[in-house]
Amino acid sequence: MLTQIKNVRFYLQAKLGQRGAEMVEYAIVLACIAAVGVAFYTISGPASNQDTFDTFVLNLQSLFLNIGNIAKDIKNLKL
Repeated sequence: MLTQIKNVRFYLQAKLGQRGAEMVEYAIVLACIAAVGVAFYTISGPASNQDTFDTFVLNLQSLFLNIGNIAKDIKNLKL
């Protein structure tokens, strides 16, 4: 996957130049941020009730807690 991203980046740099490739990268990041915003709005939008929002926040907190625990386990892993 990372190799494919690098290949796309090199292609864009060759086709559009460095400045054009940077603009495309910013557009991709912006699209990802917008997708997260739309997903958040869909889950906790004005039509949903407070219980759904609270459940979403608790799930989000537990997700980041699990990610932190996994990162600690990886850090303590002896290779």
